[in-house]
Amino acid sequence: MVEIANTLTRSNSVNVKIYTVDGEKLLDISERIYAFSQIHLNTSEVLGNNSAGYAAITPRNNNSALAQSVVYNYGCAGRLNTAYAFTGEIPRLTTAASSFNHYLEQKHSLVVINSASNDDASRLTIYPLGSNSVYRNVSFNSREMSATELSDLFRNNTLTDKYGPVILSRLTNHKIIWGTVKKTLHQ
Repeated sequence: MVEIANTLTRSNSVNVKIYTVDGEKLLDISERIYAFSQIHLNTSEVLGNNSAGYAAITPRNNNSALAQSVVYNYGCAGRLNTAYAFTGEIPRLTTAASSFNHYLEQKHSLVVINSASNDDASRLTIYPLGSNSVYRNVSFNSREMSATELSDLFRNNTLTDKYGPVILSRLTNHKIIWGTVKKTLHQ
């Protein structure tokens, strides 16, 4: 589900493009949103159930729309178990920081959306507390979304029970969206 809100005192229109994780455009529509209102797009109808993808949202007026992706997980009886939301972000060129924490069997994935029409190259550096910093050059295909466990990117360095900052430095001049997502495993 994608929720898009209009922050203006008048109607506004937004262009919405829905892509698969591989960058295939599945939907390209324009929607009108009334003043201080929001719309909901059921992306499962576009992507299919249990499929991932991303939305590129362009409002007619700059700085006039807020967006978030909402995920609902239902149990066997059809009851809502969990719901969580990811706030929409503007692709950026700058170096950015996040964090990771692998205590108590937590895992962190690096999630990247390269909405540009060109491939991207970046340097990912982690600073595990009590250890030397480690970096890897990473690349992201054009128009694709990827999610990779940090422990998979840094196989030769144990991240068990480590935590610290994660820095993504840009090696190319393309705008991307990125962040880390925490997953806690319960036995």
